[in-house]
Parts: sequence; C-alpha cells; structure tokens
Amino acid sequence: MLSIKQLREAAGGLDNLSDEDIVDGMHETYKAYYPDRDKFAKAVGYEGAGRGKNASRMSAAVDTFQGSLYGLAEDVADKSGLPSVGAWARKGRETNQAAAGYAQQRAADLGAISRWTDDPETGTGGVHGLRDAGDYVAGQLINMAPQVGTTVAGGVAGTLVGGPVGGVLGAWGAGTAAYSGSNLDAQREQGTGETNLLTAVGLAVPQAGIDAFTGGTGRVLNAVTGTGRRMTGNALQRSGKDALRTGVEESVGELAQHELEQVARMSVDPNESYINPKANDRRLESAIGGFVVGGAIGGVTGLRSPRRAPAPVDDTPGASTDILNPSTPVAAVQSPAPVGEPQAAQPLAGEPQGDVEPTEPYAAAGAVGPPQADAPAAPPIDTNAIARKAAIDQAAREFAGRKAKAYEDLVEPDENGAPQIQLKPQDIVLHYDIAALEDAGTLTPAQAATYIGAMKEALQTEDKKGLNHIRKEVEEIKNPKPVAAAAAAAPPVAKAAAPVAEPAAPAAPVTAPVTAPVTAPAKVKKVKAPAAETPAPAPAPAAKVSEAPEAEVSAPASKAEPKVVDYTPYAGRSVSVEVERPEGGKPLRRTVKDAKAALEEADDRASKFEQLARCIGNV
Repeated sequence: MLSIKQLREAAGGLDNLSDEDIVDGMHETYKAYYPDRDKFAKAVGYEGAGRGKNASRMSAAVDTFQGSLYGLAEDVADKSGLPSVGAWARKGRETNQAAAGYAQQRAADLGAISRWTDDPETGTGGVHGLRDAGDYVAGQLINMAPQVGTTVAGGVAGTLVGGPVGGVLGAWGAGTAAYSGSNLDAQREQGTGETNLLTAVGLAVPQAGIDAFTGGTGRVLNAVTGTGRRMTGNALQRSGKDALRTGVEESVGELAQHELEQVARMSVDPNESYINPKANDRRLESAIGGFVVGGAIGGVTGLRSPRRAPAPVDDTPGASTDILNPSTPVAAVQSPAPVGEPQAAQPLAGEPQGDVEPTEPYAAAGAVGPPQADAPAAPPIDTNAIARKAAIDQAAREFAGRKAKAYEDLVEPDENGAPQIQLKPQDIVLHYDIAALEDAGTLTPAQAATYIGAMKEALQTEDKKGLNHIRKEVEEIKNPKPVAAAAAAAPPVAKAAAPVAEPAAPAAPVTAPVTAPVTAPAKVKKVKAPAAETPAPAPAPAAKVSEAPEAEVSAPASKAEPKVVDYTPYAGRSVSVEVERPEGGKPLRRTVKDAKAALEEADDRASKFEQLARCIGNV
C-alpha cells in the first residue's frame, strides 16, 4: 500500500488535492482491511492521525484559526491586485480547513461533545449529564484558546510598548485581525462565492472590542497584565462572584458577536434572513457556550487576591516605626552614639560580666569553638546611615506622641471611639507649641488651657479664621518682636520703675494702673506698675515713655491698700468671653473652663492675659 507521499510522487503531485482528500479516497478502497479511518490514515503516513480527543480538538482549533488568517490575507491580496500572493494564501486556507475538518471528525469519533443542545438535524451530540457537561466545557475552552491567546499576546506586547493604553490597543488590533478572518469564513459558508472585505473588517472592530474589555478574554488579559477589577472576600467567594459576572458578560458578548457575524453573512447572501432556524441555533449555542466558558474562566481568575491597601501607620506612642522591620519593637531600636564620640565597649557574648565567670563561653554565642584566625572580616558599618535612621525613627515617635496628645485634648470621639475630626499637621504642631510654652513657663496652665479650649471650639465649628488668630498669637509669644532701635537710646527704665518697689503690701493681687504723662509723644500712654514680686516690665513698654522726664512718672501711694478680689464664685465656671487684642482689631472669642484659676493666674503674672481676667471679671 502506497503512502500519501509515494502516491503524490507517482501521480505527479496531485496539487489540487489535500492530504485529507487522498486519505478519504484511498480509505474507500481499503475500508475492508482498515475499518477505522484514523488507523488507515496513520498507515499511509498522514501527520494528523493517531491523536487523542483533546489533542484533535486543539489541532482543529489551531487549523481553523490559521485558516481564517490565510483567508484574510487571500482577500486583501485579491483586492490589492496581487494574484500570486492571493493564490498562496488560498492554498494555505484550504489546507488548514481540510486539516481542521479531519481533526473535528476524529474528536467526534472519540466522543467529543461540541454542542450544549442536540443537533437539530441528527438529534444527538448535546449534553446529557455531568460528564458530558465537563467534556463540553473542556472543548469550548480549547476551541477559543487560539483566539484568546492572540488577543492576550497583542495586549501584552502593547503594554510593554505603550503602557495600559498600548495594551488595550494591542489587544484590540490583534482581535480585529482574527475576527476579520472569521467573518470572511462565515461569508464563504453561505456558498455564494462572494466575500465583502470591508464589511468583515468593519464588523470585526466592535467584535474585538467586546473581547478586549469584557468576558473571559478580558479576564485573562487582566490577569496577565495585572490590571482590572478584583473581587473581594475569601477565595471561594471571589471565585464564585467572578464566575457569575464573567459568565454573564461572556454570554452577552458572544451573542452580540454572533449578531454582527450574521450581518456579515447577510452582506453576501441576499437569501439569508436575520432570523432563521440555523441562525437561531447558532444564537442559542453562542449564548450558552459563552456563559459556561466565561463562568469557568471567571472561576479561575477570581482566585486572584484582592489588592491590599497600604499598611496603616500606627500612631500610638511607643509603636514601632522601623520601616525595614515593622515587627521590631521601639525598645529594640537603640540610637547609636553621635558620630565622632567614643562609644563604650560592650562585653562580647561569653565574656565575663562583673564578677560572674562564664561557664560555656562560646556556646552562649552559638559558636562551636574559638574564632578562627582566617575568618573573613565583618563588613564596615555605615554609622552615618544608622544615625540618620535612628534620628528619623526618633522624630517619627515624637510626632506620633504629639498627634496622640492633640487628638486627646482637641477631638471628642464618637460612639465607636473614632475621632469625629481629622486634625491637620499644622493643628498638631500648634497644639504642641502651646504645650511647649506651658512647659517652659511662658504660659501658665490656665493660659494654655484657654488656648486649647479655643482651638477645640474653632475645630468643632470649622472656624478657620479663629484658628489663624490663635496661631498668630502663639507665634508672637514664641518669637516676640525685637525692641525698636529707639529703645536703645532711651534712658534706663530702672530710674522710673524704682519707686514701684516702695508699697508696703507685698504681691498685691490686682495691679493698680498708673498714669504717666508724656510730653514728647502726641498721645498719653498708660503704664502699669507691676506688683512688688512681679518682674520688671519688658523693654518695649519702656520705649514708649523714653522721652518723658523721669520726674513726671508718678508711683502709686505706698500706703494704698491693694484691692482684694474674691474669685471663688468663678470656680469651675466655664464662660465664653471676648478677649481684646493688644494691637486692636476685632476681639477674639475664648472659652475658659475654670474662670477662677484663669483670674488668679492673671493676677500672679503681668501679661496680655490680664485683659482676659478683666473681661471675665465683667461677666
């Protein structure tokens, strides 16, 4: 019995026949000896013989896909006036289609299920049980593998060149070429001998877009490129939700693509109607197949873990801020000695410490013996990097502590314990500055509490202007304005202030105002005489009376009894007052929780907060 190759050589090539045509023709002669067509094909040297069911399915899918691309090239060459290229492409299309037909028949002979419903003509071939359903899904996945692979390959190539936009365009372009060939194949199936290249390509553009953005192909593309939406929940929940979503998308997408293919068929066949039994059967198979295959793909791609949000920063004081090793407690991160300063030598593991003698000197260090002389030297330690990291960690810990304290003083938690207001960094810094001024003694506790209360009220009412006023006042207290140049030439204040120490009553709680007539300035200024134990006034007020004669500054009477004010009625009383600004302008609203403490503190200290005390006294 001659092989296919020998028969071609003996008959002069038989170029008009495919290998499959020769197998079928010879098998009729030798059917009595080889009842099985595939065994006969293998005996005569046919390359596609001897494959299993799924291998035959894959061969049919690849040959069908390649045949459609050859068909596209054939039409483009014919329309471009390239007959030799068109003939070559036509030969490739016919060869691949014949090979695909043989592989499909071989898979069917082995029991492959290629339809969900029974064939209307034969009444067989559909799914009748779980085993058939599994075989059907496997077959559909294999059939769409070349198409999906081409689209994904185009998307990956486009992503490498042009990022996400390039990925979409690459996938779209590859899919358009594939669907153009598929539409031309559908037109040839109508048997009119005509094709419409422009219609086939035009309809392929939306068909490819459906694949690129939705359904199973879109899910595979997203999984490969790491883009697209991911489901939440555990693995089973993610798989189930994505399977349902992808199944519906693929079903709708397949149905839409079929409708466009039907338009392509009708463009070359005037007898083809939009609704007919064969078209309706293709619609049903497309919708069912899309849902089943899309669900299978979504069930797998849904297993991808959802994207994780960045780990929240623990602002709790004492929490670890070691970026390289977040699990390391703060106590374990020790700041090294400043660069350039000698460091105290630390005893090595196993060496005597104090009066205690080691029992196993090297075992304590995890070694098995004394250090070897030829051991490699340890790499040098970058002390500057360690110092910088320690400084960064220390600064982060300090800010975390300030933030926690600011939230504690300024923000009321809701019923779940969560803060109702989110503080800005500048609010945290302002709160810290007030606390630092209190610690330094620049502000009394009552004064600091006044500012804190005002901040809290402004934050609750979203009073940005009030916050800016508080920030400006605190900044003025932190950084007082320098004394004017004229103050340097002014006479010493000690001469004018000396008589102030003469009153017999020590530490009068309320200071008596003293009027100092000034001749040089246009306006008369009032100068407050502080109590005996009160430090001398700042140089700035002295500059205002520097041009007045010393004799014109009068001191309070030494025998005058200080006015004693009882602030007990104001104890624990929270009042809202308007504080006059030293520089004038609109008064500031302030809330004082304990008016008694604020008044007493203002009496003990001559400062701008005396205005607050007087204001409270008038309430």
